[in-house]
Amino acid sequence: MKRKLLKQIKSQWRSNLWLVVELVIVSVVLWYIIDLVTIMTQPMFEPNGFNVEHCYKLSLKRSGEVKPGEPEMTSGQEGVEIVKRLRRYPGVEAVAVSQAIEPYCGDFSSCTMYDIDNDSLEYGNHRPALRYGRANADFLRVFRHEGARGETPEEIAADFGVGKIIVAENFSQSVDSGVPAHSAFDLLGHRMALGRGEFRISSVVKNVKREDSTPQKYYSFVILYLDDNSEIDMDWFSGLSIRVKPEAEKDFIENFRKDMQKQFHVGLSYIIDIKSFDQIREERMANDRRLKSKLYIVVGFLLLNVFLGLLGTFWYRTRQRVSEMAVRMTFGATRGSIFRRLMSEGIILLVIATVIAIGIDCAIAHLELNMRPEGDHLTFEMIAIASGITFLLSLLMIFLGVYFPARSAMKIEPAEALHNE
Repeated sequence: MKRKLLKQIKSQWRSNLWLVVELVIVSVVLWYIIDLVTIMTQPMFEPNGFNVEHCYKLSLKRSGEVKPGEPEMTSGQEGVEIVKRLRRYPGVEAVAVSQAIEPYCGDFSSCTMYDIDNDSLEYGNHRPALRYGRANADFLRVFRHEGARGETPEEIAADFGVGKIIVAENFSQSVDSGVPAHSAFDLLGHRMALGRGEFRISSVVKNVKREDSTPQKYYSFVILYLDDNSEIDMDWFSGLSIRVKPEAEKDFIENFRKDMQKQFHVGLSYIIDIKSFDQIREERMANDRRLKSKLYIVVGFLLLNVFLGLLGTFWYRTRQRVSEMAVRMTFGATRGSIFRRLMSEGIILLVIATVIAIGIDCAIAHLELNMRPEGDHLTFEMIAIASGITFLLSLLMIFLGVYFPARSAMKIEPAEALHNE
């Protein structure tokens, strides 16, 4: 049967050639669309590396005049006192002081670092870029940053102090020159130069995304120590966040807003607002969701047109072969054998088209004509996965385009079909 089928395909090469061309075009278009969908959806399935449940961001302001009888304080002294009062407030589990590093932060600071203990290897100008900021030890407890080897936030925080930095697991991949370390763990204890400062890597945490829709591989996370008891260090901070105990969260915001003007007004500094990180995430991701919704509508429309075109081609092709099916049934062929023959023919043509399409896909990836961000190159594994999904979707359309018209045609008696022909 296989030999006869190949011989028939060869004898009908003109019509089959155009069908293969159509399948190649459809496969390349489908592959391109699937790659675009992958770019949009893949980051959503990656872990964030942080936890914002029961977490709140506080907004501070410094203005006005010192009240009569109160001592004048620097902004750093006022910050230290506010943090102390927050730690004593009922229901507060931990207080994070940070600069340009908290989740869903609009600020962004990048840097270049040099490994003093390893021939001054340079890190930071290569993807992943180094996203760094300063934070106190409680920052790890508030946002539940876990160690890459399973360490708890409390264990990492206990070893975080003056002159130390914490890096993410993908830190070693950001090397710009020289021989990179096999993993970030090989860099533990190394002295790193940043600006005029020198710091020692104390811990490695799991990879941290900047926000939900940003892939982990774009940035590596670096935290420099900030002492929340230091007046000088507290002049640096721009972010103040708290984690609330779950049992105290029910009326926490309402009670806190009643107390914040009295309890957290120190010198010229005072807390003016409190907002949950869940709300911040929704506001931050709203524009991204709207943009993706529009893109999904466009992609869905394109997919529908591709599917209907391919489905219609095989539907028409099968309907045109009613007489052929009638002749085969006259000579004893079963309905199942006829269906298998038609499907086998479609699969052979699809395999030929897929091989050609993969070559075109590789050329598109090599020339970077797909809609991937700069520097985000397609690997052969990604091409293979997208091509596999494309093959399965095309196979589904071929099956539907053969099954329904063939099923309808095979219900007609062979003599009637031949008579109509």
